[in-house]
Amino acid sequence: MTQSLKLSVQSFRAAIRTRPTEEQQRMNLALKFTIQAHEGQTRDSGEPYAVHPIAVATSVATWGMDTDSIVAALLHDTIEDVDSVRLSDLETQFGRSVRRLVKGLTKLSKRPNAKLKADRDLLDLK
Repeated sequence: MTQSLKLSVQSFRAAIRTRPTEEQQRMNLALKFTIQAHEGQTRDSGEPYAVHPIAVATSVATWGMDTDSIVAALLHDTIEDVDSVRLSDLETQFGRSVRRLVKGLTKLSKRPNAKLKADRDLLDLK
């Protein structure tokens, strides 16, 4: 595990440390799933791919979102970037709500100008 991935995992765990133990266990299961699914994948910068979804999930946790939203944030890139992961796999392991959230996030990222709109929407949340 690279230093940047270790730091991302530490930040994520710090963000969820006050959550009930069973919720933390579920989130840590999704964390492990994400790290394993993206193993060997790197961004152009050389950074492990899993750093991004972990950072997103850390933000979602910090905003006080629910467990399903945090789990979906961790998993949001797996169905697009990992050939062996399907929505049905996510539903089996993490439930229907998580599958629906991941599917919705995936549809958003495929819309024209989605990045620009998503960036504007994030600025509106601050």
